[in-house]
Amino acid sequence: MSAQLIPLQKAAPAAPEPAQVPEGGDLSRLLDDYPRILSMEPGPLRLDDPQQRELMCLRGETGSNRAVLLVSSTHYQLGVDGRFHEYRSLARSHGLIARVVPTTISQIALQYAADAGGGAAELVNSHEKARVIGYIRQAASRNASDLKFQIVGDFCSVRLKIHGRSRAIGELSAEDGYRLMRTLYNSMVAQGQGDLNPRAMQDGQLRAEYARLCGLTGSRVATRPAKDDGLLVTIRLLYASNRNGKSLESLGYNPDQLALIQGMLRRKYGINLFTGVTGSGKSTTLVACMQQLLRDHGQEIDLITIEDPVEYDISGAGSLQTPMLYDIHDPVARAKAWGDALRNCLRHAPNVLMPGELRDEDGAVTAFNTALSGHQVWSTLHTFDVFSAIQRLIEMGVDTGLVTNPALLTGVVNQSLVRTLCPHCKVPLHAHRDLLKPHLLEQVDRLGEGYKIFLAGPGCSHCEFGVGGREVAAEVMVPTADSMQVYQREGMLAARIHWVTRLGGVTRLAHAVQKMREGRVDPRHIEQDVDPLDTDFVTLGVWP
Repeated sequence: MSAQLIPLQKAAPAAPEPAQVPEGGDLSRLLDDYPRILSMEPGPLRLDDPQQRELMCLRGETGSNRAVLLVSSTHYQLGVDGRFHEYRSLARSHGLIARVVPTTISQIALQYAADAGGGAAELVNSHEKARVIGYIRQAASRNASDLKFQIVGDFCSVRLKIHGRSRAIGELSAEDGYRLMRTLYNSMVAQGQGDLNPRAMQDGQLRAEYARLCGLTGSRVATRPAKDDGLLVTIRLLYASNRNGKSLESLGYNPDQLALIQGMLRRKYGINLFTGVTGSGKSTTLVACMQQLLRDHGQEIDLITIEDPVEYDISGAGSLQTPMLYDIHDPVARAKAWGDALRNCLRHAPNVLMPGELRDEDGAVTAFNTALSGHQVWSTLHTFDVFSAIQRLIEMGVDTGLVTNPALLTGVVNQSLVRTLCPHCKVPLHAHRDLLKPHLLEQVDRLGEGYKIFLAGPGCSHCEFGVGGREVAAEVMVPTADSMQVYQREGMLAARIHWVTRLGGVTRLAHAVQKMREGRVDPRHIEQDVDPLDTDFVTLGVWP
């Protein structure tokens, strides 16, 4: 809840001189009188910057304007950091009398950890862990998809990926960066590959207790050596499926596409695939579909997922999420794992199987054999459009007759995520035509004639840099005998042209252009997130 501050009737008296409170019992008794952590609650006094949270914590009384500001005694006594006085003045401006209490950085970290509950204070038992958690929490508070630490030369750049775009949020020394990354990988990661080795590629998962502490359902961690004895560490943040109310209808599909996906959900057997590049929202859509499927059947079907690792929370009594089990150091075992897992799951009499991804021949062939036995299978695949998914499956070793059988391959969705405009600060194109490059302006004039086109604004209190969020730009193809026969006779390109020109198929780009014409998407973002605006003309001979 937001901080409830009692306004002062007159100027507050000068606070008493700060006094060192001994660590331990005396500090604990003092803090018992100030149960609220105002620097963590939503409101004007919240501290989101992990570097500020390292150094201070504001605790307040309930129903009073008295508070204590815990500060790092080392930094405070140096007298060179104005942030303490600025923050204390901010508290005063909101009617709060804050007494300064110097203490240790570890004690400050414990305040934030203890407020998260669940024994968190025992988890955050070092200064470095507190800092790592601070960065992850900051990333989660901004709904970032990835947090990256890039160590090159003498410096470590800390970057967030928000709405598909990366931005730096801080810089550390290389020594400090390595110290944090060793803490992360060596003591906060599960299923890792030994201790951190900057000269090797290593994977792992943030331990479940730390993920919960940061408000996540999970987090993947990957490392890769960089130039100049450097290191890249990427932390992929995984959120609860209901965190942002992600129902199938809220993801951005148009009504015709939703109708096709609903039809896929009603099929009793067959394979349905969500395809696209990394970060295109495939897993989010897949989870939304599985939750709707469970609701539609009143939780009276059995859904088993196979995930590597288990990442998203699929709620419902009818679902059981299971991990992949194999020796991570044995590439042969990993290659066999998907097929073995699918075959094992069939012995548990499921109605629906959801392998998280079709990665290799054994997994893909077994998935089609599973559908042949009368089961519904949902999965993901990395391809660039709906018909390239068919080509990839054939190249992976699945029989062409099975892949092109519309009774067996019952739906393919290909998608990207495109940024949507903040409605509060977007600006009309007609007043800012100079912001578009000549080639793009010409194409927007062609495609946007008769529509009011908008561009991203400068950003405001409601958004990040003029962007309100992201939605899918998608193409949804339900195979038919007609389209599959064209594919078999004439190939992938001819089948795609036939689908668009004869069967009314809507390409991913055409869907994005629909959103642009509705004034919800910046044409520059379509070029950056989806495709150049002339892609359909170049590849298919038609304008969207």
